[in-house]
Amino acid sequence: MRLINLEIHNFRGIQNAKIDFPMNNRFICLIGAGDSTKSTILLSLEWLFSQTWNLPICDNDFYLANTENKITICGTFTEFPDYFLAEDKFGLFLRKPGIPYDGITNDEPADGEPLCLTIQFTADSSLEPVSYTHLRAHETGRNLVCRLLLEKKKKKTGESLQANGLVEKTGTASWTRRRAKYERQLR
Repeated sequence: MRLINLEIHNFRGIQNAKIDFPMNNRFICLIGAGDSTKSTILLSLEWLFSQTWNLPICDNDFYLANTENKITICGTFTEFPDYFLAEDKFGLFLRKPGIPYDGITNDEPADGEPLCLTIQFTADSSLEPVSYTHLRAHETGRNLVCRLLLEKKKKKTGESLQANGLVEKTGTASWTRRRAKYERQLR
């Protein structure tokens, strides 16, 4: 896979960064002084591809330790394996490269055009990571509705548990289950 675009928001020392990588180069070199966020850029790619749900995210991973603004890492890739084209993989999420994901512009690729896939990672004050592929700008089908319902359900579950005093203010339902399991083991 070839990285063609990387956007990072509110991650460690980076408030907002949009990096476009040239399509005609296969070699990328990060050069800069100490503490110029080179390692943060590499770590953002690691988090983007992470297959684990329990990344060690803490308040210091947010820009200026401000958890009010969520961390967003968004990468756009081309030259991926052929099996990504299948509809049960990422076929429905493939887009035209070079078109920003704004929710308005039609980015559906035509036959024979190059394809790209955009993957996004987010983490908010709950410190729970969420990764998903971007829906195409014009998509209004079942996938969009299902994703919105799941996000709404997750939010409601956390809010109802907080209202009943079952979750600390910065906690989530999954955090509460892990804590309860740990406390049972201690008994």
